[in-house]
Amino acid sequence: MIAAKVIKRVPISAGDDGARQVVQQMRELVWHEVAQRSPSVGYVVERVKAAANLTDAPASAPAFLLALYAVLTENYRRKHDRPGVEEIRTPARQAREIMQRGYAEGDCDDRATLAAAILKTVDLPTGLVLVSESESMPFHHVFYCSWPITVRPRLASGGVNVAQAIPFDPQEQIRPGQWPKWAKREVFIV
Repeated sequence: MIAAKVIKRVPISAGDDGARQVVQQMRELVWHEVAQRSPSVGYVVERVKAAANLTDAPASAPAFLLALYAVLTENYRRKHDRPGVEEIRTPARQAREIMQRGYAEGDCDDRATLAAAILKTVDLPTGLVLVSESESMPFHHVFYCSWPITVRPRLASGGVNVAQAIPFDPQEQIRPGQWPKWAKREVFIV
């Protein structure tokens, strides 16, 4: 059994501001994990490489990205947070779950955090995407994206190059590279 561990408790605002705060916490977890060089995250990286028949990444970034999507679709079970609590599972915890029992559990922010940590571990451009069904509704879902290695995700103006971002939403099983038909979205570079 994998023990739950609380990293920290952070008050989160309501609405879009709260969703942006959650993304900031996700980014911090990813950078912490990359700095720690988690062996369990490294295990999942190797599993993704094997699924893509790669010996090196990101030399074959498209194959790696598609294999990551497949691994996070096949080896992940959706588990909702407790009511009224936003939990973000660390990438290392989720990777240990995959190592120990063959799958991880979590909701969209957990899966996107694990994916971002894996992509940053292999030096691929990484982003997190918040979405909502309409402009008037608060953000309610998050997934990950990447960019072709030749594209700079940050524009000279400081904005994010969304046009060439490649979205990946394994939780909703939306085909890789296809944007969901949600009206409102924001992309955050990790």
